[in-house]
Amino acid sequence: MLVGTVLVAPALSAPAHAEGLSNPISRGEVIARAHYWLSVNVPYDQGANYPDPEGRNYRTDCSGFVSMAWHLDQSRTTATLDDVSTPISASSLKPGDILLRRDSSVQHVVIFEKWANDAHTLANFIAEANTADDMNYYQGVPVSTWPGYTPRRYNKIFDDTYDAANETIPIATTGAQCTTSQPADATIDLDQRRDVYIQATTCIRYETAIGGYRAWVTLHWEPGRDSDDSSDTTLKRFDGFLVHTQVQHDQLTQREVHCYLDNNINASYTGSVSCQTTITTAKGEQWTADGFVNWNEDGDGLYWLNPWYVDGTPAAS
Repeated sequence: MLVGTVLVAPALSAPAHAEGLSNPISRGEVIARAHYWLSVNVPYDQGANYPDPEGRNYRTDCSGFVSMAWHLDQSRTTATLDDVSTPISASSLKPGDILLRRDSSVQHVVIFEKWANDAHTLANFIAEANTADDMNYYQGVPVSTWPGYTPRRYNKIFDDTYDAANETIPIATTGAQCTTSQPADATIDLDQRRDVYIQATTCIRYETAIGGYRAWVTLHWEPGRDSDDSSDTTLKRFDGFLVHTQVQHDQLTQREVHCYLDNNINASYTGSVSCQTTITTAKGEQWTADGFVNWNEDGDGLYWLNPWYVDGTPAAS
């Protein structure tokens, strides 16, 4: 259960070019979606449903939670998650993998978030736990905390990449297909901190010089435009954003990168930064850019606004 700064979540808008259900998904997106339920502490109830960030409902138990995080086309059970995943070794666990146990005494599944130490002896896990705990975030615990559990990997998960070179000053939009979007409530209300207004411009264009497409998301932020509930101007600092940029062909992600927009961002300032990637391919139809944004508000390693899906671009010509 989470305890900390009170946040008022903006309404989330569905992406214009969201990938279909049960399609390939990045590890970053799986973890972002998992943190969405964690951040609002969705109650455990095998007879109830709760929406994902795009408004699709999933059953609010352990396997329904995994189904939501993996963006599956249905709420699977601990008996049927096997159908879309493959056993792996515990030493090869990566973000978005699961630990699953189903026997006569235990039927449960948890999501592996990340290793908590360099020796890979401790890790973080997220689960829709039980009626007593609801959503639970297990930090720095050994994998042996889950005796009898089998590590498994979603068959369609892929690695997203980070490279500081992907973060640039705002890229000129000349010749690009672009879409500008913002959360339904674009001002993010932070208790006892300066409120922040955000919007994103998503673009794609074919560039002969690179023999392929360049795609980027430019995130713009400035002080909140609505009334601010904080009179304490000494608490202006926030940790910033994690921006994911996706290149898609026929609405399937072909490449995804992420950028950390953090140290230079302050809620009392205005600024814009682009997160870009390129893909080498012949010029064709149905190439678009899409992405999503996370927010880390207080340095605890947890993301809020989990995730805000930006609007995808029209197809590049």
